[in-house]
Amino acid sequence: MDQIGFVKSISGNRVEVEVTRMSGCGESCGSCSGCDMGHSLLLKNNINAKVGDTVLITGEAKDILKYTMLMYIFPLASLILGIFAGSQFLEPRGVENHELIGFALGIILMGISYFLVRKYDNKLESKDDDAIRITEILEQE
Repeated sequence: MDQIGFVKSISGNRVEVEVTRMSGCGESCGSCSGCDMGHSLLLKNNINAKVGDTVLITGEAKDILKYTMLMYIFPLASLILGIFAGSQFLEPRGVENHELIGFALGIILMGISYFLVRKYDNKLESKDDDAIRITEILEQE
């Protein structure tokens, strides 16, 4: 998956690149303001890009999907598991407010999952294997 970005700032060996969001409907229809919004990425500056450069950003779709699943699905699954486990474990034991306690357990498990995801993200950041990277300077300022 390739996208074009604009280098906004440099911090050490990393650059902040603003990428225009690709259209959600597959066209550049402009019927909503959601497609015009950009988002920023913090990437390694492995090709010595400068502020103002237009760059090509490349990422493997399978790696991006894997990280997206990790960031969103794992915490959501932890929340649902905590709610379900708390309710199923406490209800047969006659605990009052078992739904509320199950919800609290789900929130706690989701918090733990965010901590684990952040720890895994820091581990990946220390490796030199980036899922998304700058591959080419298209236009220099």
